[in-house]
Amino acid sequence: FFVPCMEMRCLVLLCIVLAVTMADPVYPVHGPENKPGSSWLDNPHLHHLTDANYEEWRKQHPKSFVMFHATWCEACKKLQPLFSYTARLAALQYLPPFAAVDCMRQTKACKGQAEEGYPTLRFFTSEAWLDRAHMVRERSPETLINYVRERMNLRPGR
Repeated sequence: FFVPCMEMRCLVLLCIVLAVTMADPVYPVHGPENKPGSSWLDNPHLHHLTDANYEEWRKQHPKSFVMFHATWCEACKKLQPLFSYTARLAALQYLPPFAAVDCMRQTKACKGQAEEGYPTLRFFTSEAWLDRAHMVRERSPETLINYVRERMNLRPGR
């Protein structure tokens, strides 16, 4: 297209750049091997809890943000890349660790945590987990990070 003056060209270019960067974000679904879901499983900032390791996790990480999910749940599958991506952002901000529990395979670790359905996101603030569990409904990297920061009595991010 033709734009008559240099200032106008710069303004048009700036508008295009802003429109592209302000579009809905795309969260990586594939890891380095380009296998579906590999970033979810291979993310070092997202800990996958099992019946065997969840007791030790509770002791080592009394403050944590956990996603309880089911393998058959389409909403869970949709949330996985976003939660994985947000776990990386949280680690960069030195926030509490993120974890995930597959409730179909890890029934002991999930017991009593996802009673309202899947996926269930909870921030835990004590070793007991159940005494101050809080639910999160809004789901974007910004709202999840700000939710964790709020629970830690930190100022929300920008």
